[in-house]
Amino acid sequence: MGLKLGEALKAVAAARSLPVAREGFLACGFEPLHLPVFLQASFQSREPGFALRVSHGLFGDLLGNLERARAAAAGVVWVVLEWNDLDPRLGYRSSGPWGGERQADVIASAQARLEALAGAIARLAESRLVVVAPPSLTFPLLGFTPGGQASEAELTLEHMLVGWLRALASVERVRVLHPGKLAAQSPAALRGDVRGELATGFPYTLEHASALAQALVELAFPAPPKKGLITDLDDTLWAGIVGEVGASGVYWSQADKAQIHGLYQSLLRQLSEAGVLLAIASKNERDVVDAAMARPDLLVDAAAFFPIAVSWGPKSESVRAILRAWNIAADAVVVVDDSPMELEEIRREHAGITALPFTPKDPRAALELLSRLRDLFGKPAVLAEDKLRLASIRNAASFEQAAQGTDLDGFLAGLDGAVTFDARKREGSARLLELINKTNQFNLNGLRVSESEWASWLAEPDSVVIGVAYTDRYGALGTIAVVVGRRAEPGVLELAHWVLSCRAFSRRIEEHTLRHLFGTQGCQTIRLRYQQTARNQPFQELLGRLELVPAACAVLQIERDHFERVAGRLPHRDVIAEGA
Repeated sequence: MGLKLGEALKAVAAARSLPVAREGFLACGFEPLHLPVFLQASFQSREPGFALRVSHGLFGDLLGNLERARAAAAGVVWVVLEWNDLDPRLGYRSSGPWGGERQADVIASAQARLEALAGAIARLAESRLVVVAPPSLTFPLLGFTPGGQASEAELTLEHMLVGWLRALASVERVRVLHPGKLAAQSPAALRGDVRGELATGFPYTLEHASALAQALVELAFPAPPKKGLITDLDDTLWAGIVGEVGASGVYWSQADKAQIHGLYQSLLRQLSEAGVLLAIASKNERDVVDAAMARPDLLVDAAAFFPIAVSWGPKSESVRAILRAWNIAADAVVVVDDSPMELEEIRREHAGITALPFTPKDPRAALELLSRLRDLFGKPAVLAEDKLRLASIRNAASFEQAAQGTDLDGFLAGLDGAVTFDARKREGSARLLELINKTNQFNLNGLRVSESEWASWLAEPDSVVIGVAYTDRYGALGTIAVVVGRRAEPGVLELAHWVLSCRAFSRRIEEHTLRHLFGTQGCQTIRLRYQQTARNQPFQELLGRLELVPAACAVLQIERDHFERVAGRLPHRDVIAEGA
């Protein structure tokens, strides 16, 4: 349910004393009226300790407003399009004419306007995030056919719009609002307010404005995607109790009236292909589970699950073992189980975990679960590193097992490891930004970076942006670290962001990174803008190895001579990326 206007106004008033965390610009052709208030209030509900400032352009000039947005300080621009932005004759405030040969003129005018808007949006997206909302209202009076029969002109316009949106969706830093997602929150018949549009130029009901604002804020400031899903088996991954009916007796097909389990398996396969970690926590016998997972008609590859925790102990203990194997926190994980009792036990033992019920006897609720899982794990694009994640987790388990009881430096020296540094600012930049915004444990200060801030780092001549990749005989981990800073003064490099994926811990990649910076950036001093957080203990451990004892918040300095003394001999080869 969206906010009511009174609630939104109250939330915005309460936020006036809060620090402004984000700047937004609303670009539309109609009178914005209440929409900025709903945007601010929606942001407030997601970030209660901070405020959003929203500015907007002029009435009736969408294209001009996009140009005005370029001069604004906003890190995100919301472009809310309606049909009359393409041609005034497609709105109620124009008196036409639309008939006869003039329909072709309306279509040509709309095509030209779409092309102009596409260019303006692409220019905006060079330096900030742009969220585009397609028209959410219907055509008023275009066409000679009865209202239930689509006219050729209407279908032509809609076809043009879809092609335009499809092209925009491929532009970096452009996100297009899904019409179906909005429709689930705001039915089409309850969106338009003709009286308000004619009187003030604001075309929406308050209910629709609230729902639209919430959707726009969610796209601009999404929650970090979850990293792993732990699933139950019996009456969840499949129908039936495998310990009672055997491996051949469980099912998940339409023919067996268990299609909802098949749909769940298909979604898990899609998540796995997008790099989401999958695991199993089940109270069962392992040999029976292995036999069922070996069935060739399973819709998700059994190899996609790691680890598979099967025991008769508490489910929370299986979840604990899985989290340890993944080396990720509970708040990045979703558990799906058909038993409310098991879910409650897991919630009690693992604070922050998302525990969701699978309800095979209620297909509607089960489908809502699948939709929610897509939202929880969704991300703008699937990157190459996503596809390496499961293999690297398996390799990390093998690495840790082999390293136990050995001299770690000697063990690392025998891995034939290579640490590759890539200082090309545009190369793989989406992966680097993702790492900064989702890494918690080895993190210099826990600060997140917006799309516009990231674009500024990439454009700044004195900035240093380096991606770090790693490989050894256990396999490639892909890009697992990012360093971002600037040359503050001669001989000094100041780091504002430094993160390292948990998949790459215990390999001394941190020291290799510092050695590379001293060797390539012409600096004798590296400053760290450090901030202690509740979860960056691994970074604090590095500071201990460097013999630095920080306060909770400090600017720390590492001198080159001191570093070389405490770091000693490092185990891997340093490599400069080809073309860097």
